Amino acid sequence: MSARVLFSALFVAVLAYCTQKAFMHRLAQSFSFPQDDLFGRLAQQAMSKMNAPGMYDALARLGLKDGETLLEICSGPGLGVEEALRYEGVTVLSVDLSEDMVRRASERNAAAVSQGRARLYAADVADLSLVPSASIDKVFHMNCIYFWRDLDAGLSELLRVLKPGAPMLAAVKFRDIAKLGSASQPFFLHTNETRVLEAMRRAGFVEVHSKDVRLGTSCTGVNYRSGCLVDERMHYTAVHAAKPRP
Repeated sequence: MSARVLFSALFVAVLAYCTQKAFMHRLAQSFSFPQDDLFGRLAQQAMSKMNAPGMYDALARLGLKDGETLLEICSGPGLGVEEALRYEGVTVLSVDLSEDMVRRASERNAAAVSQGRARLYAADVADLSLVPSASIDKVFHMNCIYFWRDLDAGLSELLRVLKPGAPMLAAVKFRDIAKLGSASQPFFLHTNETRVLEAMRRAGFVEVHSKDVRLGTSCTGVNYRSGCLVDERMHYTAVHAAKPRP
């Protein structure tokens, strides 16, 4: 093999490697802050497909009841809001950093928004000043806590807005995130399960524990009739915590 051919092959290999790294870096950025562009749409499609079964299952575990208000953090395109609203009499307050995602989620749940059953805001979990203290019955977030810029401040705010004794459920996939490699490092800030649970206790949450959830072969929850398929990538870990009672 001539030196020119060898150099050309090496150049193509390096270019392909760098292109792949750049692609994965940009995609990871879109998971942390999805926008209405090509990479944002790819992230939305992936989130909708991979998160839906776990999201439906986690919301079912929360046992939403008539008259309760659910706060969802990182609502994304609004699948969780849509599912929670299927529970009769439940009101949903939703927060996402991305204004593009708030718009898409609002469009997806337009009827509930117009009826006052859903309120969606662009805001940071570390500053939930729009939510009164002790006004939320249950908190839910899925594949979201990794991205919080200030983990302690976000958890403190969630503790503040929850009613005494009210639960929080975080659906996470720490082991899967660890497989993403260095491309995800600047955006996935909190990927150690032990440290995240310690932060919850430090914030004042009680009954903090995690449980691996292996889903069945189809969706659960109110939306189980949709027949969505479940594969190995969709199982998740449920992290439970609660606000102390007086």
